Amino acid sequence: MKFRAALLAILVLALLLPTAAFAAGNESAHVNYITDIFNEENGLPTGEANAVVQDAAGYLWIGSYGGLIRFDGSNFVSFSDRLASSAIRSLYVARDGALYIGTNDAGAYRFVNDAFTHLTAEDEHSFLCVRDFCEDRSGRVFVASTAGVARVEGEQLLPYSYDALSGEHFLNILVDRDGNTWAMSDSGNVCVFNDSAYVATVATEELFDSGTIYAICCDGSGDVYVGSSEGRLVKLSDSLSTVSGVLSTYRRTDYDLSELGAVNRIKALPDGTVMLSGLSGFGLLDGSGAFHRVDKQADNSLSANWAETDHEGNHWVASSNYGLVRYSVGCFDSCNYNSNLGDYTINAVAKCGDRFYLGTDSGMLVFDSDWNMLETSLTETMQGIRVRNVTVDAAGRVWMASYSSHGAACYDPAADTLADFGEAQGILSEKLRVVYPLSDGRMLVGSQSGVNIIENGAVTRSISAADGLETASILCAMELDGRVYVGTDGSGIYEITDSGLRSLSFAEGLTQGVVLRMEPDADGNGNFFVCAGDKLFYYENGAFRVLSGIEAGAGSIYSIYDVNGRLWLLQNGGIYTAEKAGVLNGMDVYTADYGVKCGLTGTLSANTWNWMDSDGALYMPTRSGVSVFHF
Repeated sequence: MKFRAALLAILVLALLLPTAAFAAGNESAHVNYITDIFNEENGLPTGEANAVVQDAAGYLWIGSYGGLIRFDGSNFVSFSDRLASSAIRSLYVARDGALYIGTNDAGAYRFVNDAFTHLTAEDEHSFLCVRDFCEDRSGRVFVASTAGVARVEGEQLLPYSYDALSGEHFLNILVDRDGNTWAMSDSGNVCVFNDSAYVATVATEELFDSGTIYAICCDGSGDVYVGSSEGRLVKLSDSLSTVSGVLSTYRRTDYDLSELGAVNRIKALPDGTVMLSGLSGFGLLDGSGAFHRVDKQADNSLSANWAETDHEGNHWVASSNYGLVRYSVGCFDSCNYNSNLGDYTINAVAKCGDRFYLGTDSGMLVFDSDWNMLETSLTETMQGIRVRNVTVDAAGRVWMASYSSHGAACYDPAADTLADFGEAQGILSEKLRVVYPLSDGRMLVGSQSGVNIIENGAVTRSISAADGLETASILCAMELDGRVYVGTDGSGIYEITDSGLRSLSFAEGLTQGVVLRMEPDADGNGNFFVCAGDKLFYYENGAFRVLSGIEAGAGSIYSIYDVNGRLWLLQNGGIYTAEKAGVLNGMDVYTADYGVKCGLTGTLSANTWNWMDSDGALYMPTRSGVSVFHF
């Protein structure tokens, strides 16, 4: 959000043209919303809110029983001392920029150029409880109140005197594509009229089998949405023209929003999205008719009265129980909602075909493309076995580094077969840390006791301490320009040659011996990055140098990616990124960080293995399931 301080009897069934109704209840599993709550504990001078809008300058205005409040992104400022009432029930920002305020007991106000104007009716004791505003195409503003409906003329409220409006308490109001005003009363009726005539009344039973009409809204194309007290929603589309007081042809679409409870308020956005504030929650109806639940309150306690979307796409909800709630789209997606992965600690994730394969301390997990958990022969065989690393080779086979007699286990999804490479097959140790596919089809296996090469279904080479590995525990591997490197748990890096080993370690400027990751320079110059301890190194011209310009977090650097001209470091708290050229040139560069506050489902761990998909999505194991980051 860009703030200055920082910074929308009728015989409804006369001719019904039905369409297929869309099912609801599909939570937005692929959108991870970050929730921030503002109340009396962190600046908002109230623990409840009735309305929220954003003006053209970017300010948020909040209406509550604690008064009218403005938020600039940093500070909340109360305007209650400038109004005759501190009970604000409704807010509206007109196209000319004017802010309209509806109070519970002192009428309506207009705020322009830092000045409030009291809008009054001829009977000064009427139109005191103002519940809603709307505007027609010519810019005229209309007021819904417990005393009736009026239009604003200058500083006056001019009431409509149709008999059908008498004695009704109006809560919602809109103007349709034909210029008719629709006013919804607390009795569940909608009165439709214009300046020339009263058109008709829409009763609840003409739209809903049970409950009452509870909210109405008109979108930018002129379609009218009607919500009920029982979580039903109807969209009336196409022609809403009147013929002798009867709405003639229209098309009806029904939606089941029962999980939201009573639909308290509806607001249509310019892009076709419809925001739905309900007694039990808050959600979005997208342009295709799919409903997405946004709030995650398990006890359905949100009690959403009003919603606004700011200039940056954040959703703000005025809640009776929580105050002001902001839902912002995080930098991370998560599959945890569908897969229930929040209860697992994941060591590795990989994707093969349309399935995801996850290694855990207690076996393998397999999911389909929608993250529904599958029971397969692989999960049954590997049950209870610790899997440290998972990867996929060029033939489409899934390789697992296990702590068991399975050793390096190779699963072929096409044949549904599993081949094991353990000590009996020549693997140095069954405590494996890494499996790494080489470009020529061979598989490198790193264990606690050294390196093995698997070729054509057999172990063809072993490299151990006896061959010169000062530290035989292998943590990672990398192939670059035909050269194969392994990172160890104490003695730096070794290049594996046809004739033996070549050490790249302390003598070459590497001051940390525990090498968690190596990553080729994306520029293709033969150089590479090294994550060792809490330092980032760069190898060029036969030597290592420390890259200190990036301000990463404390502790070890678990992994690094060189993408889009930026370096991305993974540490316990999340992802840190800086401009690559500046870092390589020794400059102090701005470092951005993306962590739990940006939607990361949990902190990251050392020695876990991520998966970079072909679309650039990075799947990361966390201490609470899997997070997905898009570079």
